Order: sequence, then structure tokens, then C-alpha cells
Amino acid sequence: MASSLLLCVFLSSLWSYSHAFQPSATTTTDEIIKATDVNLEGKLAIVTGASSGLGRETTRSLILLGCKVVMAVRDVEKGKVVRDQILDDIVADRAYNTRYRRSELRKKMEIRRLDLNTLQSVLDFAKNFYVESSGIKLDYLILNAGIMALPQYDKTVDGYEKQIGVNYLSQYYLARLLVNKLSQQTIGVKGNQPGRVILVSSRAHKYAPEPIEVAVDDLEKALKNPRVMKIGYEAWSNYGISKSFQILFARELQRQMKNRNIVAVALHPGVIQSGLQRHLEAKRTEQIPFDKDIKQGAATQLWCVLMPVEELQGGGYYDDCELHNDRLREDLQAEEGYLLKSDEEVQGGLEWRLWQVSESLVVKKGFTFNFRVPVRDEGKEEL
Repeated sequence: MASSLLLCVFLSSLWSYSHAFQPSATTTTDEIIKATDVNLEGKLAIVTGASSGLGRETTRSLILLGCKVVMAVRDVEKGKVVRDQILDDIVADRAYNTRYRRSELRKKMEIRRLDLNTLQSVLDFAKNFYVESSGIKLDYLILNAGIMALPQYDKTVDGYEKQIGVNYLSQYYLARLLVNKLSQQTIGVKGNQPGRVILVSSRAHKYAPEPIEVAVDDLEKALKNPRVMKIGYEAWSNYGISKSFQILFARELQRQMKNRNIVAVALHPGVIQSGLQRHLEAKRTEQIPFDKDIKQGAATQLWCVLMPVEELQGGGYYDDCELHNDRLREDLQAEEGYLLKSDEEVQGGLEWRLWQVSESLVVKKGFTFNFRVPVRDEGKEEL
């Protein structure tokens, strides 16, 4: 009886903070942490691109809330340096240094190699994660990594245009491989919260060609010849395509997984000065109207982690810490009732086509969506 009462009090406190505090366009991650005071102890997150910019700040925020974070990074040595910098920053911050021990926080940070330039690295990462996290649910998959506006056409190891390959296709593949971990029931825990997939998209989706169906058509042509992706390449257009595909993928993932205890959303973090601009000339960077700093930019993805699940709209597009489907370009807005439709009802539709074509592009290169790995300590296998 007493334990039930305590649980009710805890749940009611989570409900009350969600209504007493509503972050805005200028809210920072520190303000969210202070206002919510949520405990994510026992939760597990993967953050791609965790060694810089928004990914670094998201990692910092999550471990401050007690969450264990797998930092998925291309350069492991850089990841270790960033991990230590994050710990140094926390220890030096008067707001936190009396509440946390460095040694305790360090245990919550794991660094794993993930090179989104190659599908093989994605598969290897997923397989290793299943082995290392046997019996443990993945609570948050934050697909944050990205590259922007490459001035010249380039391709991934697998031969696909690099912005689409890194920003979209590899992270599509990663999410597909991890759905079993996201929907997993944690051993000994009842009433599990849905696993959350959070795709860091961008308002720059507006740079994609109109209608976006043209880009899906072109992607389908790449099944026969990936070199067609070079035709008409333009730095900002292809960046916009990759971000548009993330939005469509979040929606289709939500539709397909609505009965599997998974919620997927996409978001725009803001226009933020970070490593993303490394491919731009200095003069071009100076012309960008930056509207947020890193802590303000990471606030929306942190809020999508913390928001009560009944308030988080699966398949939705978030901006400035609020649901803003209205800020999507018209051709990227969802058809009414789309998330409730069956596979038969959506066949041939935009989101469904993108999902199918993306799957085919992965399979074409010899990669699988189904594999078995040994489960630690039990000698069994887990799909």
C-alpha cells in the first residue's frame, strides 16, 4: 500500500512539472534540467554525433539527469577527449559540482565507434550493442549526427551521395536495426514507457526540391545506378533532401511501430553555429542568421526526451520545444489520419515509398535487417 502511494506521488510530480513548466524558443538545457528535476536513473540513450555541438550538449544534459549514454562517434579518441571535457565542465560548474561525483558520472558514459559513412559500421555498431546491452531496453535513440552543404559532390563508402547517406540512410538503417531494443520490456519492470526515436532534422528541409516526391523518385533511380545521385547535385538542395527524408521517416516509423511501444519524432533545433558549418566559406557563415546558442538548440531534443509520453505526438515535427507541424513545407505535411492507416492503405504513398526504397538501397549493398547475436551469460541468442 505504501509503495503504491509513493508511486502515485512520483507520477503526479512528473505530471505537475509538465504543466507548470513549458520551455520556449530561448529556453536552455540547464533551465529544463533545473525546472523539471527528473531522474533518468536506469534509462539508456544512444546519441549519434555525440562528440560535438548539439550531440555533446545533449550527452551532458542526459548524464546530469542520471541517464546512461552511449556516445556513438566516428573518432573514438576524440570521443574520449570530449567525454573528459564534459566531466571537467560539470565539476567546474557550481550549479552541479556539489551534486555529482566525477567518477559516478564517468560510469554513465560509454564511447562506441559509429561511422555513418559506411553501412558496415552501422551494422557492426548494432550487433555489438545487442551483445553489450543484453536484457536492457534502449529508452532513447537520438539521431543527431549530420553533415551540411558539402560544396562538391561526394559519396559514402557504399556509393551513395554523402549527405543523404550520412544524414538519412545510415541513421534509417540504425533505427531499423534497433527497434527490438527500443520496444523491449525491461526485465522486472512493469508498465514500460515507449522507446523514443528522436531525429534531429532542420527547417532547411525547405531547400529540397518541390514537391519532395521528386527527390524520392530520384532516390528510387539510384537502385539501378547510384551515380544518378550526382546529376544536378547542389550543396543546400541535397542537405534539404536529407532533412526532409528524416521527417518522412519519423512519420512512417511511427505508423509502423505504433503497436510496438515506440514513439518517433523529428525536430528543428534552431540555426546554431557549430561544426556543421565547417564546409562553408567564412563569408557565407557570417551571413547566416544564427538564432540560438548550443544550449538553446539542444533544448528541443532534450524536451522530446523528457516530455510525458501522452503529450509527445508521435510522427510530429517539433520546433522551439513545441509541436509545430504547421512549420513544415506543405508537401511534407502528413495526410489526415495517416498514422492510423494500414500498410495496404498507404502503399504507393510518399512515406511508404521512401521506407521501401531505403530498405532496398541497404539490401542492394549486401546488408541485412535480420541477424542473431549471442546473449551474454546465457549462451542463447537474441534477434
